[in-house]
Amino acid sequence: MSTTPMNRKLLSIQEVAFPFKFSPLATSSPIAKKTANNSFLSTSSGSEGGNLTEIAIKGVDESLIADKSDCSLLSFQTAIEYVDGNAFMPTKFRLPHDSVRAALEICAQKTWPSNTPSAYKEIALQRYLWDARSIWRPYTMVQEPGTVIQFLCKDGLTKSYINNSIGFTYYKLIDISVNDVFDKQNMFDYFIERGIPSTIIDRLFEGVVTKGKKEILNVAEASHFIFALYGMDEYQSIEYWFRIFDVEGLGYLDQKHLEIHYNEVVKFLRKIGIEALKFDQVFDMFSEILGTRKWTLKILKKSPTITVRVLSAFTNALKFYDFETNERMNTEREDDEMFGEHRNCWRRELDHAYDSFYDQEDISQ
Repeated sequence: MSTTPMNRKLLSIQEVAFPFKFSPLATSSPIAKKTANNSFLSTSSGSEGGNLTEIAIKGVDESLIADKSDCSLLSFQTAIEYVDGNAFMPTKFRLPHDSVRAALEICAQKTWPSNTPSAYKEIALQRYLWDARSIWRPYTMVQEPGTVIQFLCKDGLTKSYINNSIGFTYYKLIDISVNDVFDKQNMFDYFIERGIPSTIIDRLFEGVVTKGKKEILNVAEASHFIFALYGMDEYQSIEYWFRIFDVEGLGYLDQKHLEIHYNEVVKFLRKIGIEALKFDQVFDMFSEILGTRKWTLKILKKSPTITVRVLSAFTNALKFYDFETNERMNTEREDDEMFGEHRNCWRRELDHAYDSFYDQEDISQ
């Protein structure tokens, strides 16, 4: 016996598993109808117009879902397609960086040996803030202040991800420093041999990604460069590189400044016997991929996987060469499939450096 819409039970948001999330108040339900007074009604005869937020919290008529695997068949009492549960969570707290640092000090004392290098704590703090996308502001947003301490003490400092992040960054910093000093000349000597343009190092010390112009970087600033260089597809990294390249503060990447960096990449490739495309050809190719010749931060963030390839042409000659000759985008996808997990650049670097999966692969080969 069929049940009429009037008798259908409304389930709470938490009880319905959605395939993915959309804006919490999108009014684009395919079966929704707009009334004369501009409110939205479902095709269900039991629906009533009113405040969308109130109805969203009320719940979803699950019986109208013909096939949960096909989002186009969903019809909601509220005329919204998907509800992001986080939209109804309590207001976030602003937690100053000093508070995060204090929590980390306490947790490090409990979880790390007393002879742990002092740089470890700074790297751990900066990696936490980097993941939270809070590098450019003096605070980080959290749901509850206690969640930071919980992450650092119970999860973060004893978890492989943060431990590997700290170890990977720490040994990179050792490589680029002389007597623990990160000055411009040391950075030049180390990175130019590895295909990083000298113009990038110049910009690094001009105050666009640090607090004022500097001749020497501190551990936090040097760590940020490592994060951005090896995790180029992260949002914080894309913002970092945008600051490097947007010399005049135009809000988009100017071709004349990009060409300066690209010419340095071309010089490096020529030294090792590789002839690269002209700048105009590269810019046209990437503009076609991005769908515009005006490369704004929003455009670059739209598809981080593509953005890695774009940014590498101006930041890393060897990575650019790999992308163009070995189709690394496909190789990395195959690598993720073998590993059993889709990863960003940073996670992939950590796994290649520390995960036993790659040790076993080397042995088998």
